[in-house]
Amino acid sequence: VFIEQIETDSVAYMAGLRSGDLLLEIRDQTVSDTEECLELLEESCQEGSLELIYYRDGAEHALRIPLEEAGE
Repeated sequence: VFIEQIETDSVAYMAGLRSGDLLLEIRDQTVSDTEECLELLEESCQEGSLELIYYRDGAEHALRIPLEEAGE
């Protein structure tokens, strides 16, 4: 899933994601479309953290984002 735009005050931006990144996996599951991405993001919010793999500048990168408002 191509990240077209990301807000500069968002948790994802502060953790290192940028516009133009390609989201490949969330929680060890391949992301093939936006709907699947949103479902996995929702599940991750309930767990309190987000683990993902993204592609930028010719390389894959892993990222773990703690979610402070889990379960709220």
